[in-house]
Amino acid sequence: MATDSSCRTVDAVHEDHIVRSPCPLRREQFQRHHWISDITTGAFSKVLSAGADTTQSIRHVQASDCLQGEQILEVLQRHGWTTDALRSYITDVGFVQERVRRMMGGATPPPRPQFPPGDPTGVLRFARS
Repeated sequence: MATDSSCRTVDAVHEDHIVRSPCPLRREQFQRHHWISDITTGAFSKVLSAGADTTQSIRHVQASDCLQGEQILEVLQRHGWTTDALRSYITDVGFVQERVRRMMGGATPPPRPQFPPGDPTGVLRFARS
């Protein structure tokens, strides 16, 4: 469950989508219509780590009330941002397969983990009109 302060942080990004202009008549031209973010869902992290806590080493720099990727998406959608483009860490990785094979010395890579269908983990571009 998201905390009030973490939601306020993402809400502040939404509120700041209009860059302050010294001339109120020109603010419209400074509106931000796109935003790019790296989103990682809790389900993706759990599958990738086989259930282990892989964020322990970075927790000291993470806000105590940080949001999971799913929660960030919910807040953005609530404010009218939509996913305009997605480069998925699950489905858009064909370009790395040959490199992984070489790194493994030609050995057969382990089977691909089963991620939840439709998991939005990746780099997303959000749009707002």
